[in-house]
Amino acid sequence: MSSQKVRELYLDYLKARVYTFGRGDLGQLGHKNNLDQSKPKMIENIKNTKSVSCGLNHTAVIDEKGQIWSFGLNLNGQLGREYKQIGAEMIKGFKNIKSVSCGGTHTAFINENGQVYTFGNAEYGQLGNTLSHFKPEMIEGFKNIKSVSCGVNHTAFINEKGQVYTFGWGEFGQLGHGNAPSQLEPKMIEGFKNIKS
Repeated sequence: MSSQKVRELYLDYLKARVYTFGRGDLGQLGHKNNLDQSKPKMIENIKNTKSVSCGLNHTAVIDEKGQIWSFGLNLNGQLGREYKQIGAEMIKGFKNIKSVSCGGTHTAFINENGQVYTFGNAEYGQLGNTLSHFKPEMIEGFKNIKSVSCGVNHTAFINEKGQVYTFGWGEFGQLGHGNAPSQLEPKMIEGFKNIKS
């Protein structure tokens, strides 16, 4: 079960369906409207769900085919498409997705080959580069990634050797590299290995 601010979301594990409730003014509940929901309501077009991640005002869902769905605010491209859409919609061109994580205004996922894709706001380098983009783009030079997690304005991933890489906003030391204001590309945290997700 996952929650974010006044929005709630839960996954019915017996039926593998997603239900949302709470504030809906930005489409963050995944229904074909912007209405608030005071009781859990099933998202009709997503079935056989494997995992869910909530960002600040957006959500991503992986179904049993490894397809990725998104809904909510798309001001910075965090839904993986260039247009606004009310309701949950599949991000086309990707399947066999293993893991997804939503940040404040960005999203990251790992495909079956262990490659990391990011999209959305890159203001602090949280996409692994300095360019914001509406469509998922692979972070070059990294493979065999096992886990990814997004904070509000930063991202971290763990490779098969258990090494942790972080990037994005680091003003308060959340990247593990000292108090550098931003890290625009993935950088390994020194002195740690064999980290499990």
